[in-house]
Amino acid sequence: GLPVITTRGARAEAAFVDADNVLLCPPRDPASLADAMLRLQADAALSARVRRGSEDLTARHFSWQATLDRTVAVFDETLGRAGARASA
Repeated sequence: GLPVITTRGARAEAAFVDADNVLLCPPRDPASLADAMLRLQADAALSARVRRGSEDLTARHFSWQATLDRTVAVFDETLGRAGARASA
């Protein structure tokens, strides 16, 4: 995987931790984006940490299994079977 750079915002800041699993930049700020790219290029440890953090975040929240689990939970809740899979 590659380290991730994205823009700040309510959703991004709720899901990401700056310099841990992503580098956050202000929206519409090309100088900040360029600076983030240069930081990753110049700092191998930062680049590796952000890459590992991005991979971990993706595996925990965006894998097929995590997506399936959330989808099944919505169906269970909608059908009044909350916790049905856990007790089965």
